[in-house]
Amino acid sequence: QYDIGSQILWHSADISLIERPGTHELMMFIYIRDIDAEKKDQLAMEHFMNQESDFVSCLDIRTRRVRIVKDAGALAWLRRRLDSSFLYDPAFQETERIIAPEDREVFMRTFTIENILRQLEQAEDCRLAFWVEHSGTRRRKTLRAFYLPGCQDTVVFIQRDITNLYEEEER
Repeated sequence: QYDIGSQILWHSADISLIERPGTHELMMFIYIRDIDAEKKDQLAMEHFMNQESDFVSCLDIRTRRVRIVKDAGALAWLRRRLDSSFLYDPAFQETERIIAPEDREVFMRTFTIENILRQLEQAEDCRLAFWVEHSGTRRRKTLRAFYLPGCQDTVVFIQRDITNLYEEEER
């Protein structure tokens, strides 16, 4: 783990010592590999393992790429169009079509990368409740964005379905 300012970068190192035949000198081979994405995915999942969610994803602010960490089927419509690691902006624009018309404008304004980062300067998270209309169903969702604890270069998104809770409160 390397701490560079507000970024933490994870690497794995394997060191092998062998004896050079004939001279009995020791030789060392070092293999270092980048495990940053896998480690941050693991931390995100460990941090939220007990929370019910439709999906968990991580946004690398530096590259503007998103990795899907957990998907309980909520992103199937998007995954058919994109790989498991994709650029945030095109996927964000694609999301617009499933947000209910009455929530679309505020959703699209709230979850631009620039607005998320502005919100996270002032609060621990950026969140919104909204309606999703997809495949003939209408569900109430919350989306929460926040920094992965200890990593100011990674934003975690967690979406939860709160339809049942919302309907109970409305009664």
